[in-house]
Amino acid sequence: MLVGPRPEDPVVPRPRLVDLVQVEPVGPFAWAEHRHDHHEVIVVERGTYRCRLNGVALRLGAGMVLAVAPGDRHQDQIAPPLQYLALGFALIDARGRPVSLLAPDAAPADHCGRDPDGAILAALMRLRDAGQVGRHGNGIARAALDEAMWRIAAVLPPAALARPFRDDPVDRAFAGRLAAIFRARLAGGATVGDLAAAMGMSDSALTQRCRAVLGASPARAFASYRMDHAAALLSHGGMRVKEVAETLGYADQFHFSRAFKRRHGKPPRRWGLAADSKVVPFGAPVGGAEVSRSQAENVLALEI
Repeated sequence: MLVGPRPEDPVVPRPRLVDLVQVEPVGPFAWAEHRHDHHEVIVVERGTYRCRLNGVALRLGAGMVLAVAPGDRHQDQIAPPLQYLALGFALIDARGRPVSLLAPDAAPADHCGRDPDGAILAALMRLRDAGQVGRHGNGIARAALDEAMWRIAAVLPPAALARPFRDDPVDRAFAGRLAAIFRARLAGGATVGDLAAAMGMSDSALTQRCRAVLGASPARAFASYRMDHAAALLSHGGMRVKEVAETLGYADQFHFSRAFKRRHGKPPRRWGLAADSKVVPFGAPVGGAEVSRSQAENVLALEI
């Protein structure tokens, strides 16, 4: 069973793709210790992947997954025979700030999990191939990245996850009630007082609970919920930007576009366009290591 908030929850930190690269070293190689400003997830396809994470030596076999959080100290030590996928992504909260999938006190061993049925690998393959789909490539890529992120969370120890990604029944019930209130107010504004009254709570109690469970104030949570709904309308509803803005109660399309970009990192007029992509060819240097040609041909780094 997958963990974390359900799709209808009011605020879910959204992943943004940084890159996706398939690595197959042609000789021994070690990257110097480094820190990422985003998440890096290693999915081992075959062979043995070795690294040091925050000073602790780790060894992963085929079918295993390693999640490196922003700020972690990471040093790869790779040698053939080995093939793995490296997914880079950022998680963005309701305020547009980067957040971590993992709790700050998670032990290095708890950054590891197993992909027993290959579901994470399959999602990453769909993400890789989305650039070849055409006009719906961005939607497919976003869905594949969302699935991969939640499946990664599902194979890690629950205690190692940051709070928004844990499957807490009380938090989930709160988020579900708030989502229903947000849905009823999509086309209009709602003050903190309105939301608190609907939840049967004081303004201060709602604000405190929202920040604890969702990592955002009620106003920020509602704004993000509306923009996630806007993205769904643009992707699947066949609506123009102006129509979506009006549906959500925005009289000014400029203000709508600014709110949308704050949540999703790009303006709404670009949301439905075919994926922009760059190709990382096998055989080219990637981070200083040679990557040999594979049957997979190329891995796309899509802008989503």
